[in-house]
Amino acid sequence: MCIRDSSYSVDIWQSLTAKLAEHSQMVQGQVLEMFQGVQPDQIPDVMGQCIEKVVEASKVFSQQNVDIMTKLWDEYDANGDGFLSIEELSKMQRHSMQKAADDLQANIEVAIDGYLQGVKVGFENAGLFDQEADNPDQYESKGAQMLAEVHAQRGLMIEQATEGAKTKMDELLDPVEQERRCRDLWTAMDLNSDGVVTKTEYLDMYLAHQTKLQMEETFTAMGLEWHMPEHVSDT
Repeated sequence: MCIRDSSYSVDIWQSLTAKLAEHSQMVQGQVLEMFQGVQPDQIPDVMGQCIEKVVEASKVFSQQNVDIMTKLWDEYDANGDGFLSIEELSKMQRHSMQKAADDLQANIEVAIDGYLQGVKVGFENAGLFDQEADNPDQYESKGAQMLAEVHAQRGLMIEQATEGAKTKMDELLDPVEQERRCRDLWTAMDLNSDGVVTKTEYLDMYLAHQTKLQMEETFTAMGLEWHMPEHVSDT
């Protein structure tokens, strides 16, 4: 898996991804709270609400971290004209993929641990931690026993997720797919459809569009269904 055309700015991308990691942990906690007490038939609606919440949170992140987002903008607005061309965005996205490939394993482990935390919340909602374990000498509750069994599969889950992620990465590295996604992102950022992308539009939509797309693709890959709130338009 080779994607290097030129070296990206480690300091700029590392600052952004580190801040995003902190932000993601906070948002993940909020999302888990949204599933408290949710019944199975309510899950698609709640998942849609989750997408909306996370996308809006990404917009807030951009505004709260304007300094970092501006450094990224300045790095790729090569001619300093105040607009982001499709060519400049293409270079930005190639370097984004390069950074994602470098961080792939660590990000997978974080995602799996987040999933396991969600499983624990589900067991709590089901009252399993109030039920007696099959082996009370070893586990303090049924929930603790079942959670231990799930955690025992962590290594296998990471292995399978890594294999799937590398396959997906290879798909994303296809030049035709890269160009399509880049143009979709550029169009999404051109909020007023005037044929140029300003810094304001970039701040509003650069992370938001990619966040929504990533969540939808993840849910689809998992075979999950979601319903977006009626007031939400396509991002």
